[in-house]
Amino acid sequence: MKAALLNACAVVPEVYRKRFRSLSKGHSETYSEFAYQLSTQFRRWLESEDAFADVDRLREVLQLEEFQSKLSAELRIWLVDQNPQTLSEAARLADQYAAVRKADHIEKVHDWKHKPFYRPKEQSAASSAETSQKNWSTVAKQVT
Repeated sequence: MKAALLNACAVVPEVYRKRFRSLSKGHSETYSEFAYQLSTQFRRWLESEDAFADVDRLREVLQLEEFQSKLSAELRIWLVDQNPQTLSEAARLADQYAAVRKADHIEKVHDWKHKPFYRPKEQSAASSAETSQKNWSTVAKQVT
């Protein structure tokens, strides 16, 4: 029961990563205090990723972070929700996401091309000239 409760309250790795990356020294904080806070957030982030004592896992985590930082916000959010564990898994998921989006876009364009829409009847050249003459006559009367 205790383990389940602790698990439910645990912060996800992304939160620890953001805390680590956004940490800055406070005005009244000493550099030693800031360094302690930085190292604590770093440890929490990497421990939540099971990468603190595993150099190979640490490499994957840093590569994943860099990869995700280069993506659009929409794709990044979706990818973080998918929780890929390796760079190659993240790349595969991103490619799948892009392929689905591209297919959806093509389908929407295809549907749009086949929807009927209203087209006004084309006027003959003579009718168009008559309409233009009437419009100019109206403007001339309003001005005088």
